[in-house]
Amino acid sequence: IIDYWKLIKQQFSELRYLVGDSALCTSEIAMTAARNGIYFVSRIPDKNGEAVSCFEKLKASPQSLVPVDKDEPDGPKAMWCGEGVIGKQKVRKLLVQNELLTGRKTETVNKKAEKELEAVLKALKKFEIHPCKCMADAEKQVTELTSKLKLVSVSDITYEEVKGYKSKGRPKKDEEKVTVSVIVRANAQIDTEAVKDTVEKATYYVLCTNDTERKWTMSDLLSTYKKQSVVERNWKYLKDRKILVGALFLESPSRINALMWLMTLALLIFSATEYLMRKKMAENKLSIPSPDHRTELTRPSMMRVYQYLSNSSICLTYIPGSEFVKLTGVPKDMQKILLSMGEEWCRYYVSSTYKTFISTEV
Repeated sequence: IIDYWKLIKQQFSELRYLVGDSALCTSEIAMTAARNGIYFVSRIPDKNGEAVSCFEKLKASPQSLVPVDKDEPDGPKAMWCGEGVIGKQKVRKLLVQNELLTGRKTETVNKKAEKELEAVLKALKKFEIHPCKCMADAEKQVTELTSKLKLVSVSDITYEEVKGYKSKGRPKKDEEKVTVSVIVRANAQIDTEAVKDTVEKATYYVLCTNDTERKWTMSDLLSTYKKQSVVERNWKYLKDRKILVGALFLESPSRINALMWLMTLALLIFSATEYLMRKKMAENKLSIPSPDHRTELTRPSMMRVYQYLSNSSICLTYIPGSEFVKLTGVPKDMQKILLSMGEEWCRYYVSSTYKTFISTEV
């Protein structure tokens, strides 16, 4: 992105804010953005000193967290953390907590914990099958293993010394046995407290912007940052195998550019359709079932609607040589949604549309 600032300015002359995740928050990008007169809104990496100082402020003053939107006390909470410096550029920082992420983060962290536990059990099994040569080596191996653990704890560590003679064959007279190997045994389990702590930390993140002159509200800064996730979510659909973009092979740069423009236009229509559909569904209190049909979705994605229609038994029946044409199988909830969007959206879901395309000749 650093190499294309001028092109970005030319292409998007009215660009006001460049929004991105923590990969955008680097000293080099911050300085280059300032030179080109572009403001950015980004997330500071959790291990960055500027973010660490915010987490320390939270520990010292947890009561400073307040709802971003006063009308939604159960929504995201945040606290201003003053100004910081990224790449010699002053930035304003906002620490955000989104408890709504807890469920998703818990699932992710539990998977990591299970994977870590599996690796630890495998290492402990190896200690038993392939003993260490001496006690010092055994203790070193255990220390190296436990020092890397984040979500798993190791307990009941025991060292069993295996005695034997130094030389092979018949032992010499009065030769004493020595330690020839050390078997390590231990129990490993998921550290529930560490998991809980990791999940809680994962719901916190720090945002920043180099537009320090603007009178930001918490809601403004957070909503500006969240807009990039909407763009990324829509762009990921282009990678979906159902779209079959991967089946296209082009060498000419001009053709590749042309394809990108077509896909961008298609994505624009895709996003506009999703927006209109969700708006009408909210106005008319409509919904469609989730993939497992256990709950109702009031704000489904277009991909979910595509999946829902694909799995429906929509059938077009006609009799050659006659005017009989019948379209069946369109789910009633989808019929209501299409009607709420306007009659033009129902065109391909009514029988009359196909009569003009089907020959009446035998």
